[in-house]
Amino acid sequence: MTNKSVREIQDNLNKVIKNLGNDKASEFLETVLQILRKAVDNLLLSIEAKDLTLCQQSAHKLKGSSNLYGSQTLVDLLVQIESTPEVIMNDAEKYQTLLNEFELVVQQVKIKISEA
Repeated sequence: MTNKSVREIQDNLNKVIKNLGNDKASEFLETVLQILRKAVDNLLLSIEAKDLTLCQQSAHKLKGSSNLYGSQTLVDLLVQIESTPEVIMNDAEKYQTLLNEFELVVQQVKIKISEA
């Protein structure tokens, strides 16, 4: 699953870079990294606080951007969290998968930034 996710993330990031060009893509990815960290923090805090509404809102915000540069696993998890947020709050394995997928995105974005 992880190798598949890495390939999907790389493919998505390569599409972004191709569409924007190297100069604009590098700046865009720097911004993505900042926004992603804040959004993920909000999602994780809402999960820990068991705040269903904030959890749904955070998942919804992340879902759209994850289609651009994330993996299908990440998008699927966010769709599930948006529709039934209590699932992630009661499932340690899904929670860990979510963390792992976000970490993969962060790692791959950092690699693309360093290559630009």
